[in-house]
Amino acid sequence: NRPIGRGGFGVVWKGRYRNRTVALKIFHDHLFLTSIAIFQLLFQEAVVWKYLRHPNITPFVGINTTYASLVLICDYMDGGNVVEYLKREPCSNRIQLTLDIAQALGYLHGMQIVHGDLKGLNILVNDEGRACLTNFGLTKLTYHDMLSTVSIQEVSLRWTTPELFEPERFGLLISVPTTASDIYSFALVMWEIFTGSYPFGDIANGLRVTFSIISGERPRRPRRAMPLGLDDGVWELMERCWQEDRLKRP
Repeated sequence: NRPIGRGGFGVVWKGRYRNRTVALKIFHDHLFLTSIAIFQLLFQEAVVWKYLRHPNITPFVGINTTYASLVLICDYMDGGNVVEYLKREPCSNRIQLTLDIAQALGYLHGMQIVHGDLKGLNILVNDEGRACLTNFGLTKLTYHDMLSTVSIQEVSLRWTTPELFEPERFGLLISVPTTASDIYSFALVMWEIFTGSYPFGDIANGLRVTFSIISGERPRRPRRAMPLGLDDGVWELMERCWQEDRLKRP
């Protein structure tokens, strides 16, 4: 009944379906004018999402191809994304939120599924205050060589691992998200949850952010976050997750 968000891929609406509140992601028509492969890729990702069953993964409702565009439908989460939620509920258990995300990732990776776009905006909070992952596989569109209409901002630069910027340097043939890159992004999401800020928020220019990441820079430890649960053990885990060598990440 009303739009609740916009992005490079489309518009998200809030609505009702069979007595349940849902979110509808309506993709821009022009995405499918360039290649039928893009449509097929999205459809495949929707099919995978449909069969995922985990308390920390946003339930998938369905897909609609009746209109010219593609519509993905999932449960609407009352808490919004985790960034907005923590602004409204600053006393929330941030350790529990990170555990929720870790458990969802463990489930996905156990099924050999890569999320590919972990960041605060893609983590929703349900009515019980628990974190749930959403927006699976959309990053694959960004890496699709036929998709030239999506802004580079959709790559989520601030959460992107070094090997995706320079695959050859790390012994990779192509730049494709992996379980290891998910783990790297998870560390940046943890930092986001404990600080309430975007990673590298002091750098506005995307190219400078990219250079900082490939140069080995990582966000500094915020001492003000210690009362929120960011103790030595949690910080050590974050450093292990975002280390440059992907083979040494947990």
